[in-house]
Amino acid sequence: MNKRNIYTAIGVALSFLIAIGGWTLTNALIDRKSDVLLSVTGITHNNIYVPPDEPDEDAPAPELSGEEIAAVLRNWENTAIEQFHEPFAGQLTMEQAIEQAKACLASFDGQGVNLAFMLDADMAISPYLCQNLPGGMAFLVPIYSYWTVILYGSDTVVTMKLNAVTGQVWQMRVSRLAAESQFTTSGAYDTLLAYSSYLGLEAGEDRDAGIGRDRIDGRHKIDASISVGDAGLYIWFIGEGRLTSPDSIYAWEFALYLTPDGPFSLYRNYSVDSAEFTS
Repeated sequence: MNKRNIYTAIGVALSFLIAIGGWTLTNALIDRKSDVLLSVTGITHNNIYVPPDEPDEDAPAPELSGEEIAAVLRNWENTAIEQFHEPFAGQLTMEQAIEQAKACLASFDGQGVNLAFMLDADMAISPYLCQNLPGGMAFLVPIYSYWTVILYGSDTVVTMKLNAVTGQVWQMRVSRLAAESQFTTSGAYDTLLAYSSYLGLEAGEDRDAGIGRDRIDGRHKIDASISVGDAGLYIWFIGEGRLTSPDSIYAWEFALYLTPDGPFSLYRNYSVDSAEFTS
């Protein structure tokens, strides 16, 4: 073999090694960035969904620990891509999700809070199922999916976000035009206690409430929070209202959130007077 052929062979070998090295380094960097993204969104590679070979349709819904609930909620709260999908094994069907959403509203009756009035016979319903996925990721295990069920009434819109496995409503927003005024701290407290009872989580001693007006648009606002369970979870009540006409018609809305992010008082962005809970 002459020198030219030897140099050619060496050049080809070096090019091949450089290409392999570049490919390996690129994959390593992608894996590292993927690990960082997974950690930020509260999930790991162990959470990637692998469909079972033989789904057990009769298996009971699992009882999630407080830590598992917090991990799912952090994933829901992070900005990512909502990926729609059909129900996985062990997840609620559309019909079941709608029934669970209605049952949640009905569960507040008899606990000092009336939300069942929102269940109009002619209420339109819009449900969809999805997961909150970082770009390019595979689907996560079923507990990360959520059904969003929106109920449209004549003067009320209710949006509920249900865990697709347990069927519990972990987030709710109600918007309403009505003759009554906005919530009081007492009403907020009753709603929080009713919600903690619905979730099956014992209300704790860490409680906070505030009332005030938004610095920008002057809307009346009220917020409240209580700790629940034993894993650092809280539930928030966030309400606001404004008078829309001389006929004392109010536009008001409130939201209930199960959250791992501490008491709501940390997130106030409006002038507020502290308020004591009253029952």
